[in-house]
Order: sequence, then C-alpha cells, then structure tokens
Amino acid sequence: LHAEYDMNNDDYKTHRVIQAFDTAQFIEATRWDSDVQILAGDLNTKPKDISYKVLLHTSEMTDTCNSDSVTTNECKHNSYTPKKVLGKNLNGFRIDHIFVRSADSIKTEILEYKLPLPHRVPGQKYSYSDHEAVQVRLLLRPKGDDEDSCSVRHVSAAIDGSDSMHDVQLTPPNTPIPNGKSHSNGHVEEDCAAATDKTSIKVAVIQESIDLCEGHLNQLKTDRAVYFTISFILLTALILMAEFPVPHGYKTLYLLLKLLVFGVILFCVFMGSLWNLMERNGTLSGKTSMEMKLAGSKLLPLKTD
Repeated sequence: LHAEYDMNNDDYKTHRVIQAFDTAQFIEATRWDSDVQILAGDLNTKPKDISYKVLLHTSEMTDTCNSDSVTTNECKHNSYTPKKVLGKNLNGFRIDHIFVRSADSIKTEILEYKLPLPHRVPGQKYSYSDHEAVQVRLLLRPKGDDEDSCSVRHVSAAIDGSDSMHDVQLTPPNTPIPNGKSHSNGHVEEDCAAATDKTSIKVAVIQESIDLCEGHLNQLKTDRAVYFTISFILLTALILMAEFPVPHGYKTLYLLLKLLVFGVILFCVFMGSLWNLMERNGTLSGKTSMEMKLAGSKLLPLKTD
C-alpha cells in the first residue's frame, strides 16, 4: 500500500484504504479451492489504521501476530532508524504483516510467530534491513466433522520479557508457559468471532471507508476551486504585466518573472483539471465498489445518488 509520509497530515489515507479494499477483493476473487491463502509483506499500515482493518476484515483473513508489543519498522534496535525518529516514537511500528485464511475444510493453527534475524548482521554494525524480518509457522490439517467452524486459530502466546520483539513465540496447546514469561495481549478480536460480529465489524469498517471517500471527494471540490482561483488571479497579473513597460535594466528579470508566473498557471490548471479529474474518478470507483460490496452481501442498500 501507499506509504504514510506524515501521520498528522496524511494526504494518502484515502488512497491506502481504496488499495486495501481492492487487495481484499483480489484475495476473494483468487480464492477458488485453495487450502490456504497467505498475504505477506510490507503493507505500510499499522494495526489500528483503517486501511489495516479494511484489508483484514473485508478479506476475512487472520493476522498471525496477536501481540501489541511487536514492531517491525523504525525499531530502536535497528541501525537504519534515525535518532530523530526514535525521539518521537521509541518503540517503532508494526507495518510488516503475515495474514492467513484457510478453506472451510482446513484447520490452521498458528504455532509460532517471531522476528528471526538478529539486530545486526554478524560481524557488522548494520542491520539486515530497515524492516525486521517476520517468520510464522503454521499447522494445516483437515477439519473434523465434530470441530467448530473456526478455520484459523492462535494457540497460547508467550513473550519473553527480556526481548519481546525477537522472541514472540506461540507455543502449542497444553505447553507450560516458561518462567519469566507472560501471556501477550492481543490487539485483534477473538480468532473465531460469531458470524454476526464479523458482519457488523465489516459493515462498520466499510462504512467508515465510504465516509472517508466522501470526505476526500469534498476536499477535491475545494482543491479544484482553489487551483482555478489562483490560476485566474495569476493570469490577470500576467496580462497586467504585459501592459506595462519593462523597467530599464530589469528586462531579463522581468522575463523570468513572467515565465515563472506562466509556469505556476499551467501547474494550477493541470492540478485543477486533469489531475483532479483522475483523483475524483479513482475515489468514486473505490467508493462505488465498497457500496456494491455491502449491497451484494445484503448488508446495506446500494446508494443511487
């Protein structure tokens, strides 16, 4: 997904939400009769972000990490993390994920989740990457007739308090928790929430995404008016500049000024017309797809306005 460059003024939030929804639709469309689907990589979205929720709940996948203490980017132990960033957030973020979804006939247990690589390349002063590697171990088996409908389940999690980032392991059922370790607090809902709960969560997430798209469309209208207003003002100034004689000795500077004003006019016209139209059509397409998803699932009536 598109990177988040500024948390306080995120210009690409709507873009990431639409990308997350499209990715979830692709996962659903390519499911077929597969035993398991796995989505892994740098997704540029944190567990509390709306784009994370859209991707996870709309695709009906499960996050293999159920701990809030794990971070994979801008970590304090990583050599590539700037000190300025650490001053704002010492612990970093988790934006590298492994999601899994099993077929209805397959039972998947998440046996182990960890960050397998050491903080530094052996013998060197630098890390392997600015992102931490993520490793997960899964157990897939046919589901018995007498088992519940849950297809993916976390087993008991234990975290080593000395270095929780690199020792998050999910131990098999009935395995004693080692001394000095404590159960992790999951940030996600129960692995096997009721169908009604899943539906309500999906509705809330997609509705929030639709509202976000509507807000972005309104912002595009405002931006369009601003760009065209600036273009009109600068065009008027350029015409007035052509009516007045060039001051003696400032001919070159005067010419450069007019070229600069003309360039800004072209930029504003482009941003207010072609670019604004592409942004609007892309947002409308994503918003319509979300509304159709709700209507197709008989969750909400399709809006016609």
